Amino acid sequence: MTRATGHAGVRDNRFECAETAGGRVAPLWRTTSADQFVEAVRSRLGPFDICPVKGGFRGQLDTRTADLNVAGDISCTPLKVYRNRYGSGSTTSDDVFKVIWQVSGVGEMEQGGQFLRLEPGNLALYRLARPYQLQTSGSYRALTLSFDLSEMPQWRPLANRYGGQALPVDSASLAALAAMRSLFSVPGDDSIASVMRGAIELVFRSLLRFARDDGHTVPMPSLCLEQARKAATARLADPDFSPDDLARALQISRRSLYAEFQRHGMPPPATFIRDLRLARCHAALLDPELRDRSVTELAFENGFSDSAHFSRAFRDCYGTAPSFLRKRRTTDGA
Repeated sequence: MTRATGHAGVRDNRFECAETAGGRVAPLWRTTSADQFVEAVRSRLGPFDICPVKGGFRGQLDTRTADLNVAGDISCTPLKVYRNRYGSGSTTSDDVFKVIWQVSGVGEMEQGGQFLRLEPGNLALYRLARPYQLQTSGSYRALTLSFDLSEMPQWRPLANRYGGQALPVDSASLAALAAMRSLFSVPGDDSIASVMRGAIELVFRSLLRFARDDGHTVPMPSLCLEQARKAATARLADPDFSPDDLARALQISRRSLYAEFQRHGMPPPATFIRDLRLARCHAALLDPELRDRSVTELAFENGFSDSAHFSRAFRDCYGTAPSFLRKRRTTDGA
């Protein structure tokens, strides 16, 4: 059964829930008490430590829940948020991610040594189970949506790849934001689960488009490696393209090429080229516009000359067979 929560009016400095025919309904929450705001956040969104930055606290929280997905609309004066190792690891699967849309104010996040600054109009994806810190400033408002990828394993490679980064803003991600806004514009009803699934789908469609352009958009650690990626991407369809060809394209020796990759902790050039091909194939397998192409055709179009070798390499990289990924994507209705 889908459990849906929504607001049933505004309650100041109280935390109440009501049972309705549509499910468990949580009210819009407004308070000037930092302690009560913390209590509301913990009960609805999970175990966080929250410290207001200055006096005169004001906060507002609205949530919706459907199945394993939880959406939040959070507004508050500046504060610091800590999700520590004990709290995160004890309650949340490593497959649970959260998308955050920055509506107003600024959020500065640190997770696993990665730093991220979110300004109005930005969005980001991060793993909820891992410790992080967030400091807000200005008139802060954000919409959030957490979801469990154990229910959507086909998106796990993209989430792992782009977690902890600001995400591209395009038509799909803006449509996801519009879907999120609609959740909080009316009381909860039976459409909440469908809207959440649609928003998640749109976020990953945006990432899928981004991934088709990637290996060439995520910053590389040196200019030489950036040029190597550009040269390799242009030749991915050529099954004979090799590290020697890459070195010639960069006008450096084979030894210098390998040394540059090793210096920056990168995989060897041959593995680098293969991984670019695999990423292109993965994106193609998830692309509904390419559903008429067979797995073998997509592999050959991206430089693989042996379907069995491609299947083994794909399984080693993504943990699933390309045929299963295609079948799962079709089953999910994409």
